[in-house]
Amino acid sequence: MVVVYLVGCLACRTRLFRYAIPLVTLVEVFHPFWSSRWGAARVGVGLAMLAGLIQYVRTGNARILLWAGIVSGLGLLYSTELGVLSVVSAGALVLWMLLHRQRTIRGVLRDGWWYMGGVLCILLPFGMYFASKGALIPYLRTALWDMPVHHMSVWAQPNTRSFLVEFREASNLFVFLQGDTFKIYLPALLYGVAAVYLVVRWIRRQVTQETTTVWLLVVYGFVLYLMAFRGIDGPQFQMALPPLILLMAFLLEQRAIAVRETIRVALSARGLSVVKAATVVLSMLTLVVSVWYVMGSEKRYYWSLQGWCRYQQHKPAMTALYMGPQWMAQADLVPMRSERSGEVLVPRSQAEDLDGVTTFLRSVTQPGEVVFAFPEHGIFNFLADRPGVSRFDIAGLAWTTPEWRQELFDDLKAHPPRFVVVGKSLSNLARSIRRKQELLPEIGEYLTSHYRRVKDFSTVAVLEYTEEKRGVRSAVGLTVE
Repeated sequence: MVVVYLVGCLACRTRLFRYAIPLVTLVEVFHPFWSSRWGAARVGVGLAMLAGLIQYVRTGNARILLWAGIVSGLGLLYSTELGVLSVVSAGALVLWMLLHRQRTIRGVLRDGWWYMGGVLCILLPFGMYFASKGALIPYLRTALWDMPVHHMSVWAQPNTRSFLVEFREASNLFVFLQGDTFKIYLPALLYGVAAVYLVVRWIRRQVTQETTTVWLLVVYGFVLYLMAFRGIDGPQFQMALPPLILLMAFLLEQRAIAVRETIRVALSARGLSVVKAATVVLSMLTLVVSVWYVMGSEKRYYWSLQGWCRYQQHKPAMTALYMGPQWMAQADLVPMRSERSGEVLVPRSQAEDLDGVTTFLRSVTQPGEVVFAFPEHGIFNFLADRPGVSRFDIAGLAWTTPEWRQELFDDLKAHPPRFVVVGKSLSNLARSIRRKQELLPEIGEYLTSHYRRVKDFSTVAVLEYTEEKRGVRSAVGLTVE
């Protein structure tokens, strides 16, 4: 939130909009489940880089690009898509400055060395370390090929909602406008408005530092928004909103300042033309509608602004679950007893399995003995302090590429562990890509042929290795009708 506020201070001039930006971001973007696990750090790194570019535009101080380059380098290692987007934004800034003659080619090259120096400050030490361990080529192959090609094609789930179908099925227009489907497609419209603003300024030759800031926010935000469609129903959408919030705050502030100046001139001249009067009314209406939408639209995770306020008011008495906040009393949370859990609170039904499986594994295995968890139960390797059968702690993720899939299967067959933990129902990973059969069916068949069930729990079972074929099909290879 500090980074969001700082970028807001760079983009906007008035306190009202500077304070509104982090408040709207808190309500629309961040929530206590996903932000701490996946998204908040990504937002911070990306906006920190953007802050460096905006400050460079405002001051012309090339040394600031060293900061932007360092953050871009960190972004490349932290999240490949985030790092690539940072580099693309820097390239878009160079293109904009050259087109509008804000910098010469020589000046761009001179300043660009500061940015590249920052990137290399981060990448060179890591690259040298990876190379010394023989990991550089595998890392590059994973980051530049496996993840963007295989991971996106396997795990990405584009939005399947139809804008027109949702519109026809809505009970009235206001319900549709306040709903989640309209919110998903609204950024496309708003970025279109920003593009019109840029074109008009370009035609009128009114390209200023503020216009360049808008260009940066449009490029960074729109590409991030397009990337979010790989899982638009999830937190990817919220994580793509901060640049749009900053952009809209800037444009609305420009309108508010223009309205104030128009009214001041009209009062001093005791007159206002019809065109200017219409512009004032339209601008004020836009401001009112924007405030209404932020307050009345559906909120991810909290459902409404009232839900967000209720959570903030009663936060000590509520817990942040996957689907939304819930009262602690209703969630029936209990501390785990496992040595490595740190007495974390979990629902009672989960605690029974987590503690039970952990205790059983520690009683039947020796420290350092391998245990295989299939297809997404790697948590038991951690809790029981037992290593996994391969580098895929979450076995189901090997479904990403044929090579990973074969590697996991080969590791399992080469060194079959004595004990395996398997889920009794279709995994969340399989459900997330709308499969009705479990991932990695060859592993399910292998477990069926070489293992027998020795311990049952409510959601998982523990299997023991045997050369004889036993009937354990109820524990693996499940389907959902």
